[in-house]
Amino acid sequence: MKRLRYLALDTATVDALRAGGPDSNGQTHERLASDGGFPDALTNSPDFILHGYDHDNRIV
Repeated sequence: MKRLRYLALDTATVDALRAGGPDSNGQTHERLASDGGFPDALTNSPDFILHGYDHDNRIV
């Protein structure tokens, strides 16, 4: 089994990510707000994973 290696990000990189800048692959993060409805996948499938975030951006 390979060992995991954790590397800290420098402050400028973290600040850029928090401000919505792109990640190392050039992708920006998505921020979506629900319209209150359920996507089709949730109403048509018996198996799914659902998670949400609180005001501190923690998964709840």
